[in-house]
Amino acid sequence: MKTWNQAVDSYLQRLSVLSYDIDDQLENLRIGLIEQGPSKMEGHLVSLTQRLQMLEQMVLEREQLLRDPSAPPNGFTLREKLYSTRRFEDAQLAKRGEEIVRQIADTQNRATAMFVCQYHLSEFTADVLRTLRGERGSQTYGPKNGTRSSTSGGSLFNDAA
Repeated sequence: MKTWNQAVDSYLQRLSVLSYDIDDQLENLRIGLIEQGPSKMEGHLVSLTQRLQMLEQMVLEREQLLRDPSAPPNGFTLREKLYSTRRFEDAQLAKRGEEIVRQIADTQNRATAMFVCQYHLSEFTADVLRTLRGERGSQTYGPKNGTRSSTSGGSLFNDAA
């Protein structure tokens, strides 16, 4: 039977592999968009969706690890529980978990940037024509009727577009 630390180690290993898979799938999607266009991306999107669902399952598994009776009693996160033991091996596991978290955050940032770029590129031709006609450019967020309140967001992306 696995100890709690072995279960955490196995969890982190699978999470790391899944994180790399998601990042790889995102890269395939980006390359596919360039080479094949948005209409040919169904397979990449299905695969990415499946991996994201697997990531959601990993979150549930993490909750089970946190509630496990053999887990260290101190702390509310895996990181806190691992550091609370003050054992070198547990600290190494915690650091490995932190690296995976950074990797997932980088992937999330790439996905967000890709979404924003695709959003603006999908309207690029219309935006260029509007600009050539001297009309006000489209807004990223807010009403499409041209009125803009001082509280509506998106000015950074509007200016960049």
